[in-house]
Amino acid sequence: MANSNVVQLLPREKESIFEHVEPCTESVKISILLNELEAEFRQHISCDAEAAIAATLWIASTWVIDVTDFAPIACVVAPEKRCGKSTALDFFELTVKNPIKADNASAAAIFRVIEKYRPTILLDEIDTYLASNSELIGIFNGGNKPNGGTVRCDGKEHEPKIFKTFSAKAVAGIGTVPSTIGDRGIEIKLTRKLVGENLKRLDSRSKTWDYLKSRLARFEIQFCEMADDYKKMAGEMPLEFNS
Repeated sequence: MANSNVVQLLPREKESIFEHVEPCTESVKISILLNELEAEFRQHISCDAEAAIAATLWIASTWVIDVTDFAPIACVVAPEKRCGKSTALDFFELTVKNPIKADNASAAAIFRVIEKYRPTILLDEIDTYLASNSELIGIFNGGNKPNGGTVRCDGKEHEPKIFKTFSAKAVAGIGTVPSTIGDRGIEIKLTRKLVGENLKRLDSRSKTWDYLKSRLARFEIQFCEMADDYKKMAGEMPLEFNS
């Protein structure tokens, strides 16, 4: 079994602004957890099955980003107003790991908050500002891999510094996302609520979120242990088996 240190993914000071999530005591069956998460998403958001599955898998991926080599951007898009895109981001905020949600942000704010906290970035209303912000698009484009970074002069002495930009990110807006972000993303296309379709109101005070997050936190531990075991096993294999 992997060393327990594998689950201490971030320094303590980087966790201080986020709510502590206590993992549930029992192990979780990943398929059951994902089914529960998908079912809850579909109770609040109007979308097809493919979009719900994509949202579910993306949420789960935010909990294990420190042992992955790629972080696809969740692109929540709607054809018009009142299709639930902001509700979808609110749902993400209640279920992803270490969320920071904003309706607008500068490139400098994004790369600095990623460097300090490695959060899950949730940006809403991108149709109002992202297309004209090439600097912010560049941060998103380069930040889907662990080696993503941007160089800025920093401090009183204006010393050059590399800021990491790798983190889980989601954007939401009306219409389409910039093509380069779409190339690195997973489209989660929403629809207008149908006549007769019953959706639950999103209640942030519900105990459901504590239940799901505790199970996701346990999933994180299990997944990271499996990843650590696999890395050890792969390192012991003949080189031709890793090709």
